[in-house]
Amino acid sequence: MNLPLAGMYLEILNMEYTLFEKDFQKGIPEAMKLIGKYKEKHPYLAGQFFYTLIIAGFFQEEQVGMELADQVVDMAYQALKTIPSKIYCICLWHMPGKEIIKRHSN
Repeated sequence: MNLPLAGMYLEILNMEYTLFEKDFQKGIPEAMKLIGKYKEKHPYLAGQFFYTLIIAGFFQEEQVGMELADQVVDMAYQALKTIPSKIYCICLWHMPGKEIIKRHSN
């Protein structure tokens, strides 16, 4: 049996498991790595991973470091390029330490 996407899906499952374990420091950089690796053939991944952040509870965190916030803003930007949705903006507005939005909007 030939399963050409099996490797990609395994990487995604491992990354999502990390996010659901609330290890955002590890999971978000991994998500960004996968977006970069597969964006040519799968440009929708940024949007899918952003929704994973929502259901994993990222936007309910009390504190988010600026480096992590920058990556999430970048993920939302990439997602907006392929799947326009207000949900990205709404979530970013409610992100802890939302001063990041002001920095990126200039």
